[in-house]
This record gives sequence, C-alpha cells and structure tokens, in this order.
Amino acid sequence: MVRWKTTFDGRARDTHIARHNKIYTIDQASALIGEPNCRCAVVPVVPE
Repeated sequence: MVRWKTTFDGRARDTHIARHNKIYTIDQASALIGEPNCRCAVVPVVPE
C-alpha cells in the first residue's frame, strides 16, 4: 500500500489534490501517476 502526496504549489490538478493522503495499492497508484509535469509522489504505508 502507498499514500498519495500532492505538491501544493498552485499548479496541481484538481484530481491530484482530491487524491492527497489517500491510500492505494501499488497497482492502483501506478495507473494514476505519471501524467505530464506531475510532481506528486507516493510513499509506502507502514502497517501499525
């Protein structure tokens, strides 16, 4: 699992802002990330 992190620099897409801090599987995140000029990132979620 990974957590979506959006870059809030005034240029982020609305769809990416809506994803901020949401948790996805690696496959889901891979399908979402990679749009041109995207500065978002995904970080691993460590189970408690």
